[in-house]
Amino acid sequence: MTFYLVRNAAGAPIWAAHKDDEMRIWVYVQNTDRFHLNQGLYRDFLFEHANSYEPITVEVVRKVICDGIGRLETRTSDRIVERFRSDPAARTVASVLNHRGILNPHTEGCTFSGSGGPERRSE
Repeated sequence: MTFYLVRNAAGAPIWAAHKDDEMRIWVYVQNTDRFHLNQGLYRDFLFEHANSYEPITVEVVRKVICDGIGRLETRTSDRIVERFRSDPAARTVASVLNHRGILNPHTEGCTFSGSGGPERRSE
């Protein structure tokens, strides 16, 4: 399993993603606090290359999740967000990162607001 910071053509970070052992691409969606399969990103990763994919460490995954990557605007993406919320195959952050042998992978340094994702704790 490999983790990536996905940037759009303008260079803006848009997803924390991971490629699993079956070559599927999963993206972290802040609104659900889960990783979801993303077929469009899979096609882009292998064939189209419209986005860039920077390999990152688990620590960077945790940081970008706490910083709010992957939040979808519900006013414009409401149907997509609802589809993700009802996704039975969604994976928790803990299950994705625990695959790498890391315990309590993203709760340190983040709090949860109840709005569908973590927030950075004040130091």
